[in-house]
Amino acid sequence: MRPIVRRRVLQGLASISAAALLLNSKGACAGVALKDAAPDFTLEDLDGRNHALSNYRGKVVLLNFWASWCPPCRFEMPSLERLYQSKMKQSFMVLGINQGESSENAFASLGLFKPMPTFPILLDSKSQVAKSYSVQGLPSSFLINRDGRIVMRAEGERDFSSTAMLKFIDDLLL
Repeated sequence: MRPIVRRRVLQGLASISAAALLLNSKGACAGVALKDAAPDFTLEDLDGRNHALSNYRGKVVLLNFWASWCPPCRFEMPSLERLYQSKMKQSFMVLGINQGESSENAFASLGLFKPMPTFPILLDSKSQVAKSYSVQGLPSSFLINRDGRIVMRAEGERDFSSTAMLKFIDDLLL
């Protein structure tokens, strides 16, 4: 099998496995657990505007903790953008939370992403929000339902534009 074909097959299998893990997450995690109320926070975006999680109540929200130095974070960012573009006209929001970096580093890294994210990139330079969510590694993502409860936690790279993920989110948007 040619290397490019083998890589695509492995990526497809990884995406299927990741979707299965996402959809079968039932247990508690250290700190916040599934069905817990998502800890509220207020963070600035790259333009200096404040975003409070509580302002998105009534929407399904995907929080994605990432850093520019994290290769899996960079690999999954395009799928986050595809997901955001496909659901942005519904009651859905993606919030990218850059963990532990300066605004300059976070901003400079955006040019690495194809396509570049159009959803808000928030700065958690002291990792306080990451601590409140008990983030252990990057990337880490949390899906929050309209009632402000955590319904999914994913650690590690995921394909957020997969059919399984789109179906999972569509069910939350009903």
